Amino acid sequence: MIEGVGGEFLQEVQTRTMSMLVELSDQLEGGVETAETVLPGMSLSDVLNRVYDYNKYEDPLDPRVIDTLIGMSESAWDRADYSVAINARRRACQFIERTGDIPRLAVELGWLATLVKQAGNLEEALSLFQRAIDAGADHLSPRERCSLLGRYANLLHKIGDYDPAVRMQWLAVLAQKEWLPGPRGSFPPAKEVLDSALDPDGLDTIDLVAWPLLAVNLANCLESAGHYDLATHALGATAIAVAMVNRAKPATPGGPFGVETERIFANVRARLAARGMGVPSIPE
Repeated sequence: MIEGVGGEFLQEVQTRTMSMLVELSDQLEGGVETAETVLPGMSLSDVLNRVYDYNKYEDPLDPRVIDTLIGMSESAWDRADYSVAINARRRACQFIERTGDIPRLAVELGWLATLVKQAGNLEEALSLFQRAIDAGADHLSPRERCSLLGRYANLLHKIGDYDPAVRMQWLAVLAQKEWLPGPRGSFPPAKEVLDSALDPDGLDTIDLVAWPLLAVNLANCLESAGHYDLATHALGATAIAVAMVNRAKPATPGGPFGVETERIFANVRARLAARGMGVPSIPE
């Protein structure tokens, strides 16, 4: 609490803050770009800064503030309004850090890093991904850890750090399979170990749907790092994963699920053909 400021005043500030956040969230959901109906003449980024100032001394912090900020970030991200999306998420991360919720901080720092990467600031994105991993990646669920490590690997691959990228992408696969790095998870893996690691059998529907993208990202990293034979194996595993996804959840023509899996499959098929190979047979 701020020294010399009464509790009733701070309660009023918090009430006003929550009202402001709810109204701003409603505006964002509706695609409104300014906050004039809440605070005339202020941009959404200005209001987010004001929200942070209102709440930085509150203890305990109302958890709805964090949830609303993240919701605002998601809505702005959907509109590719990166300035507001990044600002809201950054403020949310600052508040989460105050609460001591390390796993949630790791998750949200990772998504902030992804936002910053998409906005074109690759140097800051690298720093944020490393912060996310250092903050508590070991405390995340297999799905969360796989997602975080995989997105970090994609950034490393994008900037041309191919050896670190492929090792990080391999760690993402190990995380989803809940394999601990060791003889079975060492790098580079034997081909039979790679095939086993990329086998999507046994994954639940959510993880299965994401598996072809993870597999093709690993193939891309392997190829860029010079592991050509392993990359070919990973491409074959990707084709099998796409078929198993479509078998489990048929793609809707024209829908986002169908478009993504077909895009991956077309890419893999062309690359296998360039190697003089066809798509491997799908296990029954």
